[in-house]
Amino acid sequence: MKRSLPEEETSRLERKRERCQSDHQNNRLFLFHDTCRGPRFLPDPVESGLTCYSTDTFIVGSINGLICSAGTSGFHYWPSPDDIWLWNPSTGLSKKLPIGNHTFTRFTNTQVTFAFCWDETADVYKVVKIVSKKCEATFAEVWTSNSDSWKDIIITSTSTSVFTSVDGQPCFYHPTYSLLFAPATHCDVFVQTSPYWVVLDYADNVFAASFDIKTDELKLFPFPPQLSLPRNDLLLRFIRRDSRVIVTSLEGCLAVLDFLNYFTYGYNNFYKSHEYDLWTMDYSGKWSKRSLVYINFDFSVCLNTIGGKLALREFDGIKLFDLVTKETQVIHGVGRSSRCVVSTFDFVLSSVSMEGFEPFGDDFSSLINLILPSGLQINLNPNAPWKRIVRETEEDTNSAEEMEDDPDEVDIICRLWESQWHLQFSPPV
Repeated sequence: MKRSLPEEETSRLERKRERCQSDHQNNRLFLFHDTCRGPRFLPDPVESGLTCYSTDTFIVGSINGLICSAGTSGFHYWPSPDDIWLWNPSTGLSKKLPIGNHTFTRFTNTQVTFAFCWDETADVYKVVKIVSKKCEATFAEVWTSNSDSWKDIIITSTSTSVFTSVDGQPCFYHPTYSLLFAPATHCDVFVQTSPYWVVLDYADNVFAASFDIKTDELKLFPFPPQLSLPRNDLLLRFIRRDSRVIVTSLEGCLAVLDFLNYFTYGYNNFYKSHEYDLWTMDYSGKWSKRSLVYINFDFSVCLNTIGGKLALREFDGIKLFDLVTKETQVIHGVGRSSRCVVSTFDFVLSSVSMEGFEPFGDDFSSLINLILPSGLQINLNPNAPWKRIVRETEEDTNSAEEMEDDPDEVDIICRLWESQWHLQFSPPV
């Protein structure tokens, strides 16, 4: 017997479902990471995607429905950046990666940055980890899904000006985003399938670091020296992650938006306009200035580059800006809650799994509070009928029996898929 809903509630869910499906068809299903909401405060779902609330972990990236998360050590001893998970919210399965060769130590000026990649040709998932300690050699390693182990990465540089340690190894770090309050970050942008970071050495030089997913090599390229900001100001902008310098991708190349002018005066009005020089880097590491870019609305930070579009966080929402067409799109339903969103990613519902996946354990479930859009439909089996995901109510006590009688005719009523999903457990001692 199928559970019925009041007509008004059904109409509301249908409207949200249609809006979500429209977004999904336009590749606009997102994954947001919010660091400011505790597990006791459960806001309304964001219509355009999933929201992950966690102060102890951060999202490294999302590929094919898999999410990579790592600990922050921002407020607690556990989890640390050595604790890394791959998980699939569509299936409720996760895997904790083995500890790497180079570990994180608190209170030692150690900083860690990550990237989550996929070699589509070999169908191998990779997690890149770069460990930096002040004025000491920087180490990098990569975990691969086919070996389930870590191996060291060779670091090379196209510049002779990079700061090196006593033994001649490059020394650099990726600035920590201030809202994370943690010595752990993720890459700045993907160019095609390669992750890129903007890194600083200990002589205050700026470089672009690129990881090659085919050769497992990490290479440093010099940053364009002709940027308009003085070097000290440029370093501060990178550390603060503000809107003055934006790292993105354009037409298969690494790109940088260099801020020029903030205020523009009209005849009868006054508005804020972000005006940038657009720089791109070719495969050899050579930079060239392309054009001027105008963004005629105020924003505080670029959260990511999604589908070739900048995800720009405003005071009361998040917008997507297309560098090619100059079109702007609003991400539905975010609102002022976006003020605590520190990252945004593409996300797709899938049943992708890998060896070692198992149901979420108590330790992992205690760290994550995940909210999905109301009315979102899942269809992991293309031959199965669609199911609508609805909130659990007091009248749903017989849902388990109904599911056993006729699982194809019953709406999914499950805490895993709604804002009620947060298992309150204590982390291991």
